[in-house]
Amino acid sequence: NNEAHFDGATFNNFAGFGETAFNNFAGFGKTAFNDIAHFGKATFTGNVDFGGAEFSEKADFWSAEFSGDANFNDSYFKKYAPTFAEGSDAARFSNRVIWADSNFSVRSGSQPIKPGDATLDGKTFRIPIGAVIFNPDSWDEEIKKYTHISDPAK
Repeated sequence: NNEAHFDGATFNNFAGFGETAFNNFAGFGKTAFNDIAHFGKATFTGNVDFGGAEFSEKADFWSAEFSGDANFNDSYFKKYAPTFAEGSDAARFSNRVIWADSNFSVRSGSQPIKPGDATLDGKTFRIPIGAVIFNPDSWDEEIKKYTHISDPAK
């Protein structure tokens, strides 16, 4: 079934998942990232679970694509809030998922995932500030981009 399960794993050094394509469920629940966790440009086609994961250093998700449900509930960011946008490289969240504060409610004492509002087709979504909402059906093969995308969440 090609699922990726890292639940409960410990990464003591740099965890580089940048540009990785997770085509089904990706589980990082209760995973310990003791160094930088890099998910920039990763693609999560299925659901992804970071519930209860602990990030001791920087965690970046800029330009990551979330087509399924993304659960960060009860995750813990020790020193730095996670990065979902860097310049014009914004994480993308699908308009097919009901995004709610509960998706991004971190553990008490954690650095926050700051939520903002992004609107697409008259519907407002609660996602991390700087990230965008996209319509997965709007992929343009010629220009290699999604053409139906919101302004960054504010």
